[in-house]
Formats: sequence, C-alpha cells, structure tokens
Amino acid sequence: SQPRIWTAPDRASEHRQVLERANRYLKNYPDHSVAVLAFSHRSLDEMAELLRQGNIAFVDYRQGSASEFFKRLIALLRWVYDPLLPVRDLWLKLGNFDHKGLVLALSAQLDTVDWLDGNQPWLQLPQWSRLPTDDRKEFTRLAQDLLHLYDQRKEPLVDFLFQATALVDPCPQALATAENLARKVILTGQARTFPALMRFFNRQQGREQLLRWSAVTPDEGEEVPGQIELCTFHSCKGREWGAVFIVGVTDYWFPTDHEGSFQGQLDYLTIYPQAQLKSEFNLEGTDQDFAERVKDDIITERLRLLYVGLTRPRYYLSVSGHGQPAQVLQWLQP
Repeated sequence: SQPRIWTAPDRASEHRQVLERANRYLKNYPDHSVAVLAFSHRSLDEMAELLRQGNIAFVDYRQGSASEFFKRLIALLRWVYDPLLPVRDLWLKLGNFDHKGLVLALSAQLDTVDWLDGNQPWLQLPQWSRLPTDDRKEFTRLAQDLLHLYDQRKEPLVDFLFQATALVDPCPQALATAENLARKVILTGQARTFPALMRFFNRQQGREQLLRWSAVTPDEGEEVPGQIELCTFHSCKGREWGAVFIVGVTDYWFPTDHEGSFQGQLDYLTIYPQAQLKSEFNLEGTDQDFAERVKDDIITERLRLLYVGLTRPRYYLSVSGHGQPAQVLQWLQP
C-alpha cells in the first residue's frame, strides 16, 4: 500500500494515535507482526507506559539480551579503563546475588587500590560477615575474574574483548558479537588497542557504530505475530515486520540542513573544541569548516537510519511527526 504520512500537534497525541492505528491494524491482520520505530528512547518509554496502562500486549525489543549485554559490556570496559570509578553497580550487573543491598554496601566501601594489588580488602568489612555463603562465593569469584581481566587489558584487542565478553555472557551468540565488533573496529582503522577502543566508544559515532555492528541474537530476530514491538532505528537493521509505524520524524531528530537547532547540536558542541584544535593545525581549513563537517555527518547518519526504518515493512508503512515535522516528511509524500 501507499505509505501513510501524517503529523500530530504534539508528541503525546502522536503516540496515542500511533498505538490506536497499530491496534487497529492488528485487529484486521492478527497474524502479522507490527513494529513501532523511534530514534528517541524517551518516546518508546512513553509508548510502553501507555501500552501497560491499556493492558495491551507488547514486546520491548530494547530489553532483549543484546541490549542488556551491551550495557553490561560497556560498564565493564569503562571500569577496566578507569578502575577507580565507582564499581557498586558493576557487581550487580555481572554477579548473581541474593542479598543485593549488602553487596552494594560492600562494593561501595571496597578499597580498589588494595584489591588491584592482589589483596582481599572485603574480608575486613563488616558487611562481609553478614553475607550468606553463596553470595560470598559469588563475590570472590567475580573479584578474581575482574582482577584477571584488568591484568589482560594490554592483550591484543580481539583476545581482550573475548575475555571481557565471556565474563559478561559466555553464550556463543555473545562471543560471536564480540568477535564481529573487534574485527570491525580494527578493519575500519578505528582502534587497535583497548585505550583507542574506549576513546572511540566515548564518541557519538562510536556508540552508533557499536549498535550497527552488533549481531542480533536468534531470540531477538524472531517476529512476534499479533503484538506490538517497540524498537529503535539502530536495532531494526536486518529485520522485517508486516507493518511498521515510524514516529517522531521531526527536525529535532532528523535535520536536513544547518539552519535550525537540532538534537545533534549537543553532540556538535561537544566535538566543537576538537574541531577548533584541528583547524589550528590545518592551514587550509577553519574551525567552522570542521564544525560544518560534524553537522553534515550527523545529518547524513540520521537520514541513513531513517532509510533503514523505511525499508523494514512488508505491507504497511506509517510515518509521523509532531510539532515541527522534519522536511523529509515532505519528500516522502506520494
């Protein structure tokens, strides 16, 4: 069918209308799969809450194993990169504990320097004596694994990522994802060492590349007929649904020129000092030249993501915006 291009006065009304249309579609085609795609996690959070309030069955693709896997992996890598960072959340992300409150208190008081020297400073903390035996064993195992990974940080990047992934999730899909990620980073020249990898991930481009290069695990790749599935543009690559509803196509998220203030502006300001420094060492360019290139990169990256979303449906496509709709909506009009 022809794509449906429409707008709403505000985000809340757009979300309500999208979910009403998606429900109507499923009533007519209960054996089809339906996805709602958005760039903003906030939009998906708000629609998830509306679905819960209406007792409507849905699947939140962001809560799948790959999403959680990368959250834990990035948290682990950041700790290895700077072990003096607070580690209290890391223990709960990686360990399986019954008494989480005691583990949080224990990890918050842990002397990291003493631990990295090979000692066991947790044995002197009062919370240790209150932990049950199983939690003590898990805490000790995790402390040893983390210390071993820290000692391996100068190993070749592929080997190091394999060891980090095995600590987070040793399943074959996760290990394959780590191998794919490491090879992509190396082959594209982004990084060959662990510190270079962290510098790459700390940039917006690196985070977006991480999502694009990640492998989709089998349980996340399966369609769920008869239910609404919430998904980001980054996560929809390689997948298809019977119907797709793309929401939030505004100038803020999908700019097409340099004139307005758009979401990428925040990233632009973060990168701007680097652009200025580069211009001082480049007699042929100015800081403005580099700033414009940054904006160009953001605009083209967002349009590429939108194109991926537009090619996901088999039978039905709805594209909507609100407030100040993106100019790209006019391009899509039949």
